[in-house]
Amino acid sequence: MLRYLGGNNEIIVSGVLMPVAADVRLAPGVKIFQPDLVNLYGCTIGRDTRIGAFVEIQKNVSVGARCKVSSHTFICEGVTIEDEVFIGHGVMFINDPYPRATNEDGSLQTAATFATLSKRQSMIGIGVAGYGYWGPNLVRNFMEASNSAVVAVCDLRTQRLAELQNRYPAVKVTNNYSELLEDPSIEAIAIATPVSSHFEIALQALKAGKHVLVEKPLAASSEQAARLVEEAARRKRVLMVDHTFVYTGAVRKIREIIAAGELGDIYYYDSVRINLGLFQHDMNVLWDLAVHDLAILDYVLPSKPVAISATGISHISGQPENVAYMTLFFAKQQIAHLHVNWLAPVKVRQTLIGGSEKMIVYDDIEPSEKIKIYDKGVSVSQKPEALYEMLVSYRSGDMWAPKLDTTEALRTEAAHFIDCIENNRQPETDGHTGLRVVRLLEAAEASLRERGRLVELA
Repeated sequence: MLRYLGGNNEIIVSGVLMPVAADVRLAPGVKIFQPDLVNLYGCTIGRDTRIGAFVEIQKNVSVGARCKVSSHTFICEGVTIEDEVFIGHGVMFINDPYPRATNEDGSLQTAATFATLSKRQSMIGIGVAGYGYWGPNLVRNFMEASNSAVVAVCDLRTQRLAELQNRYPAVKVTNNYSELLEDPSIEAIAIATPVSSHFEIALQALKAGKHVLVEKPLAASSEQAARLVEEAARRKRVLMVDHTFVYTGAVRKIREIIAAGELGDIYYYDSVRINLGLFQHDMNVLWDLAVHDLAILDYVLPSKPVAISATGISHISGQPENVAYMTLFFAKQQIAHLHVNWLAPVKVRQTLIGGSEKMIVYDDIEPSEKIKIYDKGVSVSQKPEALYEMLVSYRSGDMWAPKLDTTEALRTEAAHFIDCIENNRQPETDGHTGLRVVRLLEAAEASLRERGRLVELA
């Protein structure tokens, strides 16, 4: 982030004093996120205005005080923007030299309206803890979101931080997590570190008054997860779990179909989630892969499991189980079965959901038609005269693939996280969701340790 601190044509970038073109005039308090992706030509920027990435402002443009210019905005030569104007993502000003915003009823917005909107839509500063496998995805999506910007990233590996700075030179890097907690410009922290560290890192962030997004699973135990939920509620902070599949167009469509009753009574959920690697050292394959299906089940099904059984095995001495099977039982005639495996020759992500009316095949590897709905099923005759005949008849109808939202799941999730912070909303995958999933994982692991003993759920 680039921040004006007071000379006529000088700014501070990552602690270094840098010059600004002589014909660009920046008032005090101006902040430019990702300055290497912003072009300013002979313009004037008012006090406390914020400018996102991929913005171009041409000559003789005057942008007022306390404005917010979102990413991918273009302002043509000679345009004047009033004080306290919020400019949304991807806006172009090319024909009107003095544009004015309007309310929904068509009336011109007043300064008071602008101030309210500007305050609500101001950029949320994000800190990211962990820049390993998942951290780069978090950084990219929060950078591209219209209402957020990554201020700083923390990781213990110098090489990873160097790679980050090559791509995002304006982002501050550190190997001291306390710097994220103490930075007042950071309002939220996204955590992408090993599961064993989730609790301490998230708890410190909540105690520092930060909103928190935690990579799945929420914590290494239900006791830790419950403590985080309590702390977030006490401090009135957003606690959200990165159950990414919940934010895919496919899973959201499945929930919509089930909620509408199109499948009828749900009979079963049968999932295969297998691949070669990546072997984890601090958790078994249930905590790594089955967690996805548990989150999906929690999201799409109205009923919750009442008992669980799991079996598994490790083929590498001293390491966690790399192949496992989990069965979940429900109060009604409903069952779920999950097969997860780090030792498979191919990558498979396929789920079958069977109902009394229709059935779904969900293949996450499929590039286009990820969901296929089959009008297939069986009917059982209840007529007395059918007593000595075959009672089951088979129905085979059409198959169709519904249109899905193709927005990247993590982009949808990042926007949802920011929206929850700005508008004080409860996330769809909140701390309570994360706690329920962790409790299921604990019960499954207890069953696995006793070779599949049925564990009743409270």
